[in-house]
Amino acid sequence: MKLVFEEYFETLKNWNFEEGFVRNQELQYYTKRNVEYGRGLKICARKEQVRNEQYDSSSQLWTRSREYAEYTSSSINTKGKFEFQYGALEVKAKIPVADGAWPAIWLMGSEQEWPFCDEVDVMEQYLCEDKPTVLANFMWSSRGEQNWSTKQIALEYFRAKNPDWQNNFHVWKLDWQEDEMSIYVDEELINQINIANIPSDAFRKKYYILLNLAVGKDGVKPKKADLPLVYEIEYVKVYQA
Repeated sequence: MKLVFEEYFETLKNWNFEEGFVRNQELQYYTKRNVEYGRGLKICARKEQVRNEQYDSSSQLWTRSREYAEYTSSSINTKGKFEFQYGALEVKAKIPVADGAWPAIWLMGSEQEWPFCDEVDVMEQYLCEDKPTVLANFMWSSRGEQNWSTKQIALEYFRAKNPDWQNNFHVWKLDWQEDEMSIYVDEELINQINIANIPSDAFRKKYYILLNLAVGKDGVKPKKADLPLVYEIEYVKVYQA
């Protein structure tokens, strides 16, 4: 395998910023100023009120009808700057696991709108049944319907191996072959899908990388003592044959 993309975030020339309210009716307002970079990247989610620059009192769209946001954070992606098909993606990161935190490492195709672009969630973390949970998901569209292969692992599973797990960096990996995709955490397989069995062109197109820290999955707000939420990424690497 040959290293084709290596990012330690000394600059952000390979990345785009999302701004404002974007998806899922999340609580945070994305801004550029919630990122710190140099040797590695930090995304900080803060409790602060900011005005929605797209606010329109007559709009029915949630992204425009909210006049203010009570939280800010950041979301970056490589759309149009680096996209790849097949190979191995590795991301070393330390994730926040507090209530309301929703960090993610994920991929989407750039040629179509969601959900027709496919989605690979190499890592998500949020509360599931009131328990901090790490997730790895594959989503594809077939005949106009969304299809999901989801794996949920309670944080307690990892803490049983290392009580300080959430305070350490871990390596998330996506191994993407022509007929199979596999997601690992620290070399432990957590989800896998056989692409050959999917009757569509799902997972056979170029994807771009997204890194973001959302706030408020299912309306859950962070506790004051846990703020700011901090998501740290040491590096992003992509290898191809």
